[in-house]
Amino acid sequence: MLLIDTAFYNTNTQINPELFFYNKDKDFYVFSPKNLNIVKISKKLFGILQSNKLKELDDKSKQKLLELDVLQVSLPKKIKPTILTLKVTCGCNFNCAFCSQKGIPINAKNMDWSIAKISVDKYMELEQDCYNIGFFGGEPLLNAELIRQIIDYTDQTYTSHKVNYEINTNGFLLEDNLDWIDTKNMMLAVSARGNKTYYEEHDKIERYKKIKLAIRKYKNKDNVVLNIVVDKTNIDTIAELMDDFGREGIDNFALCIPS
Repeated sequence: MLLIDTAFYNTNTQINPELFFYNKDKDFYVFSPKNLNIVKISKKLFGILQSNKLKELDDKSKQKLLELDVLQVSLPKKIKPTILTLKVTCGCNFNCAFCSQKGIPINAKNMDWSIAKISVDKYMELEQDCYNIGFFGGEPLLNAELIRQIIDYTDQTYTSHKVNYEINTNGFLLEDNLDWIDTKNMMLAVSARGNKTYYEEHDKIERYKKIKLAIRKYKNKDNVVLNIVVDKTNIDTIAELMDDFGREGIDNFALCIPS
């Protein structure tokens, strides 16, 4: 016999909704089609169960009824996910020391369309006012073709759903994809490290120029968040970095401390 912690279940039980209650002559029964149990019960218990007054049951009775499947554990309501995040690639064109993806090659495995489609379809089965799909990596724009395929499929298949899209990117490939990103009014979380001098000193000025030019061209600047990973190598450059991108119309900044 299964041992049950009745103290835990005192306020977490409910009547099995599949049950049938019936009485014949002076006898009272409860029938469970699930396990074909027919349980003979007292008239008092019959009344308690039918009226759902479970507070009147003692712990011993609850335990026995749980074992007979007359009562069931009432599970907490499932929380709907607010966003579907798809890791469309493990690869990255950078190799940042602070990143969890450090050391993974640029040609690392990409997500298959079949997996993406299943994920989108399952997410869209939920009933909610707004749907959010985020693209993550690695550097997700290394697999821009799949991102576009997912967006086209979602927009064409779920026409009655309001869907927002978001990309978490290092920004280096952003300019090359602005033609379709702009049309979707997408949220962009763009990584940056420091001011222009910081990039020059680290021999990465082309990164800085590419990121800044792409953000300058992006029409929906209110949808851009600049993610800045802060450590001792760049902390003195953050204020100037924020001022510099602020002049490009960026008002949203997130300061991140690497773990």
